[in-house]
Amino acid sequence: MALSSSIRCSCQAGSTDIIALIHHGDQVPPIEARLPRFLSDLLAEAARAGQARSDVAASELAHYCLHALGAAAASRAARQCVVGLMLAGMDAGFEPRR
Repeated sequence: MALSSSIRCSCQAGSTDIIALIHHGDQVPPIEARLPRFLSDLLAEAARAGQARSDVAASELAHYCLHALGAAAASRAARQCVVGLMLAGMDAGFEPRR
């Protein structure tokens, strides 16, 4: 899945701000505002293709992922852990514990 490669690349860059990693300068606020929608659309497309779970709204997954990455930005180990959890949680075959 291309999404997992993109997330791994972003997290390994060592940036403390994922938005700054994507774009710099005066355009950061508009990019920041568009990022949740972009990721949501990407997740919805992956769900339609059977590559991501469809039992949770794509917009919810997108916001979860962005907030989790932001919270884990201070440490490479934390980023790696969060990315692994996110990828597992987005997988179409994911079965939550009950």
